[in-house]
Amino acid sequence: MKIVLVGMMGSGKSEIGKKIAGVLGLKHVDMDEEFERKNGPIYEFFKKYGEREFRKRESELLKKISKLENTVISTGGGVVEDAENRRVLSTMTTFYLRSSVEILWNRVKDSKRPLAKNKDYFLTLFEKRKGFYEIFKKIDTDDLSEWEVTAKIVSATLKPLSSEKFDSFDGDLRKRQEDMEDRWNRSKGW
Repeated sequence: MKIVLVGMMGSGKSEIGKKIAGVLGLKHVDMDEEFERKNGPIYEFFKKYGEREFRKRESELLKKISKLENTVISTGGGVVEDAENRRVLSTMTTFYLRSSVEILWNRVKDSKRPLAKNKDYFLTLFEKRKGFYEIFKKIDTDDLSEWEVTAKIVSATLKPLSSEKFDSFDGDLRKRQEDMEDRWNRSKGW
């Protein structure tokens, strides 16, 4: 099982990815963290080598990580700009964490993110990437907590499985799904 999260910076990919991995007992790989582990801080890399070199290495990293099994992958916001990356993402269960541009901007405006330079630039970037994000399964996140988003993705990921296939998973996974569904139902007052 491979679950991938895409979306603009500030959409919650890293935190939600960790939660999904924890619920499903999968490994979590945050592409930005993995990149920084090998290359140093992204904002410094951008200053020294530029966005083009960053995107090249990001694509190489995606190809490598996409070969892992039983993994939740939190991508960088711009990974969808490259056509080959979109092809790779389409081979996995990929969700777009969709949020309004105002909410996203408020989350990132004071960060060290190299592409959160100013609001006009951020809005332009959002419009540039929006169509690429939209090709994947959408989860609207504006009015949901991280746990509610997690529950929606876990539910959407497990729901298509037939009971035969589900029975082949270890019982611990079934228990985690039941616990997650119980939490979801309680949060909605059901």
